[in-house]
Amino acid sequence: MIEEFETRSGMVFELDNRIQSLHLPDAQALQVMFIVREAMTNSVRHARAPHLRLQLLYQSSGPHQSSGPQPAERVLLTIEDNGCGFDPADVAPAHFGLGIMQDRARQLGADFAITQPRHGGTRVILSWERHDT
Repeated sequence: MIEEFETRSGMVFELDNRIQSLHLPDAQALQVMFIVREAMTNSVRHARAPHLRLQLLYQSSGPHQSSGPQPAERVLLTIEDNGCGFDPADVAPAHFGLGIMQDRARQLGADFAITQPRHGGTRVILSWERHDT
């Protein structure tokens, strides 16, 4: 998907994949792919950004206690551009992309957020509990 977007736009896309293998049921993998595609499409169309970074990693959800159970790991997917940014409250109701991403995240049982980093741009964060299948 990154190669497709690089070919169609003038942006540079960076993939920081720190997960060697991630096995998701097909329905979940499809929802994640659609969220990533929508976030990347929004960056290309609206952000006027020269760069987009997609990062995938595992994140511990709590401190490790040697006597207690292992903390749950979460999959953390971050899509961040260095464009002009936006205020989600200013998005017209006729633009359905953000709502669809939120709905897809709910279907995954994932947390979803859109933030504006201090240095500018837009950051989309998707995280869900890791379940090895």
